[in-house]
Amino acid sequence: MAYYNATLANAAAQDNDRTLATQHLALAETAIGKPPTGTGDSWAAHYSPGRWAHEAAMIHTRLGDLTAAEEHLRPALEIHGLDRRRTRAIVLADLGGVRLRQGTWMAPCPPGLTSLTAPMAFAPSRSAPQSRTCVCVSAASRTCPKPKN
Repeated sequence: MAYYNATLANAAAQDNDRTLATQHLALAETAIGKPPTGTGDSWAAHYSPGRWAHEAAMIHTRLGDLTAAEEHLRPALEIHGLDRRRTRAIVLADLGGVRLRQGTWMAPCPPGLTSLTAPMAFAPSRSAPQSRTCVCVSAASRTCPKPKN
């Protein structure tokens, strides 16, 4: 039921129906917290609390509630852990997008990542200081990505 309600909430958010989206997000949250009732694996068994938290965050982002979006993305990062690198990277990118829209893109990085100073190309305006903190990168890489032209 969590998957169905989250899908409906996502569709409602795409249609800018805040009431329906919020209602079905709440139903999905209730359902994701309950243990499975059937025997065997459902085709929707992949829909975990981490996936729900990420999807809920994106629905909140679509509705313009960036605070709620960030509140859902943080647990999604913790739930997915470091062993799921691709999923973690997607969640981290979405968190960066939320922070950018909030104007707080230089906030501290989650554990396992680090922020680095980068050239002026990363600064949001020409009046900004000569170096800024770039997006969070793997602590092992120790380099900021090169800006695209």
